[in-house]
Amino acid sequence: MYESEMKSLFLDVVSLLSLNREVTRETVTGQVLEYGMVLDEHLYLTYREMDKTLHFYRDDLEILRLTENSPVIWMIRELLGELEYTDPRELSLARMKRIK
Repeated sequence: MYESEMKSLFLDVVSLLSLNREVTRETVTGQVLEYGMVLDEHLYLTYREMDKTLHFYRDDLEILRLTENSPVIWMIRELLGELEYTDPRELSLARMKRIK
């Protein structure tokens, strides 16, 4: 894993959030603290410029906070890439074995 690749991926997510800006979190005076995008009815993701962090929310409760040095986004991308190239039949068989 390369730090520059992690940071680049983080900045790509920030750019996506900046383009969308579907949701904001503001102070009582209306100053925008975070901006981001809605993922579904209960989930959204924001970026806070002040401390350069990503924030994952469920029903307005923060469930995860990441910095640009966190490997989590990179790890998830790699995991989803593996899922994409794995034979779905193998996944179904593994799932069935686990359920038994």
